[in-house]
Amino acid sequence: MEQSIEMLSVKITKDCWNSALDCFGLQYVYSKKIQALQKWLNASKIAGVLIPVIIAGILGSSLYSPKLLDITIIIAAPFGLAQFILSCYLAVAGSDNNLMVYITRAEQYSLLASEYRRLANFPDFDYEVYLKKYDILVERERIASRGDYLSEKELRKAMRYGLREFGRQCAGCEKVITSMKPSDCDVCGNF
Repeated sequence: MEQSIEMLSVKITKDCWNSALDCFGLQYVYSKKIQALQKWLNASKIAGVLIPVIIAGILGSSLYSPKLLDITIIIAAPFGLAQFILSCYLAVAGSDNNLMVYITRAEQYSLLASEYRRLANFPDFDYEVYLKKYDILVERERIASRGDYLSEKELRKAMRYGLREFGRQCAGCEKVITSMKPSDCDVCGNF
């Protein structure tokens, strides 16, 4: 009986390490989504401020001339239109809301990865307590993953990042991952 409990504890520890790897990788993917979205939001904000300021600066300067104003408008109009289209697209796509969702998911997965690691490193001597702690983490991960709509490429990137962080061998290509350079593997590459 005691041997089977010990085997179950070893299985839970192994599952904790696997879940820590998964959560760590998912946190990475969401952090990359945050960075990409922030670039577009920042570009829209900068252009939204910069274009009117440049036009106002030219109009307010002592260099004002109708010809200079015409040239300024001809040059600024396409940039203004591009900024307007980008801002509209970002607003309609719900980019601000998406950014908050990505931030929340990244934080949740980061916390879960840390807690899985802690549980794997410091298993409880009482099997029932250990199992309950593990079950709670599994349920929290299940709740956190609701609404995850990640592409297969993003999931493979998450797997590769987790494998690299934990120094583990990929089950698909059987290589120990040391970089984020994509490979032809259908488990940890092709992104």
